[in-house]
Amino acid sequence: MMGDDRYNHLLPLDIGEEHRARQKALFEKYLAAAVKLDRRKLAADDQISYDMFMRQLAVSIEGFKFPDHLIPINHQNCLPADFAQIGSGASIHPFKTVKDYNDFLARIDGFAAWIDLAIANMKKGLELGVTQPRTIIELSLPLWESQVVDDVKKSLFYQPISNLPTDFAAGEKARLTKAYADAIQTKIIPAYKKLYGFLKNEYLPRTRSTISLSALPNGEEWYAYNARFYTTTTMAPDEIFDLGMKEAQRLSKEMQNVIARLGFQGTIAQFMPTVQQNRAMQITHKDSVFIAYRQIRAKVEAQLPKLFGALPKADFEIKPVEEFRAKTFPGSAYVPAAADGSRPGVFYVNASLPAYPRHIMTALFLHEALPGHHMQIAVGQEQESMPRFRRFGYYGAYIEGWGLYCESLGKDMGLYDDIYQYLGMLMMEMGRACRLVGDAGIHYKGWTKDEAIKFLTENTHGFGIHEIDRFTAAPGQALSYKKRRSCQKRSC
Repeated sequence: MMGDDRYNHLLPLDIGEEHRARQKALFEKYLAAAVKLDRRKLAADDQISYDMFMRQLAVSIEGFKFPDHLIPINHQNCLPADFAQIGSGASIHPFKTVKDYNDFLARIDGFAAWIDLAIANMKKGLELGVTQPRTIIELSLPLWESQVVDDVKKSLFYQPISNLPTDFAAGEKARLTKAYADAIQTKIIPAYKKLYGFLKNEYLPRTRSTISLSALPNGEEWYAYNARFYTTTTMAPDEIFDLGMKEAQRLSKEMQNVIARLGFQGTIAQFMPTVQQNRAMQITHKDSVFIAYRQIRAKVEAQLPKLFGALPKADFEIKPVEEFRAKTFPGSAYVPAAADGSRPGVFYVNASLPAYPRHIMTALFLHEALPGHHMQIAVGQEQESMPRFRRFGYYGAYIEGWGLYCESLGKDMGLYDDIYQYLGMLMMEMGRACRLVGDAGIHYKGWTKDEAIKFLTENTHGFGIHEIDRFTAAPGQALSYKKRRSCQKRSC
């Protein structure tokens, strides 16, 4: 991910008890050493680093109390899904040199071992009553089944062979082609087949019908920890729930004002079908989605120097989400560029919808790409004077909070002169407010899936059932996006 290729041949068994114990010991060792330092003697920026380092270690150590390694599989973010993307040659593992290809062959062995360990962990989870909700496993099954192919050339993992660099020697090409075909046939396909069979036949019948993390042993404390981890606050889940409700009410009033300015007499719920039926607001051709995003990019890039003094050196691409995971993937995502410039960032767009909503595109681009995730992360990585844990660390509330702030900057760039794009921004922010309510509602108040769907359907006018599945698979993560408003209120 960082462009450091020293360990590209390894795939750690990070869900193993031994790995977790070693990791915890490492954190405790450095926490004990850092406590002995006199913070007052550090320079101002080093004090910030010290505070971040201490918090990160303390939070990480606390997290070992909770057995997330016993529920290692979901339908969105887990190694089997990431490994297929990486192995396709279109993601973070490079396939430029013979060493790159050999490195990934070595990683395949690690993947097969990881799958065996994941199955063993899930069996232990069944014994302890720590399982994923049934709906999450049902959603994941097509992902693993899609990797069980009858011809190795149809496998995503064969794509690096289909795209072998032309400067490789003929002998190397022949060797790698055979090695990859053998590895796919004897290791990768059997690993996915084993995972699929276990989940469908053994795990799924014994999973839980509940979707709340609080339904698991020590689940209430676990969710409270996740809330602190993702928000970096000490807010209790009920405070977060109440904040989301207040923000939803505020945004609902602003959206009502917008549709009144458009001359519509009625409620937001009555207005939204008119947007969905407006052909000008829908893009029905997949290629046209990416043309529209490139047009937005050109407008934003022209405006950025007026707002920011530090712009990223790293470039980024706008790419479609891979077909095998499009049905369960969110609307968009961002993968950072390598700090050494060897790989651009990627703004992934899920354009699989029959009609893509044009009115949310500006806000989504500002959030995921410029000046959102891409600019923030790239500029941060380029600060070589900072310690690596700050340059490359994941701080969800900062990353997603910045993305939300950047959506509001469309006004300064003149991008919301089209009032429908402004309405789209409000819809996006409403979705984030309702994430606070929906996530805390499920995992703290014990809402059922139907109750959560009813709330989102009535309030977000766009966010739907996939959001509930996201809350269920990653409890607390959705709290990262929306907190107390600290920026000047903007209106259009």
